[in-house]
Amino acid sequence: MESVLPLITAFGLGSLISVAVQIYFSERAERARVIFAERKEAYIGLLEAWRDQDIEGVNIANRHDVGHWLLRAELVASSQLKSEFERWADTEAGSPERIKSTQSIKAYMRRDLQKGGR
Repeated sequence: MESVLPLITAFGLGSLISVAVQIYFSERAERARVIFAERKEAYIGLLEAWRDQDIEGVNIANRHDVGHWLLRAELVASSQLKSEFERWADTEAGSPERIKSTQSIKAYMRRDLQKGGR
């Protein structure tokens, strides 16, 4: 009987540790999914707002739309992408610098989404 008690205690402790580890990894995976979803929504919204500006031309409504999505994207973006957003904002619409900055932003967005919420 004395040899069974340590075995039961050890099995119970192992189960508790196993559950704690499973909860940790489950919450970590969920956090990564949420970050990915937030980034995806913000990046797609910004790209669509830019597309609308290309189609309709720049007007008050789509400038506000771009500003809205740019702010949302800045909140969830990697630090490299945030720096590129600042460079983009310092350029003139349609300029070669803006086009180059936009291409860099798309590349950073792609990297952010490929690495998910990590």
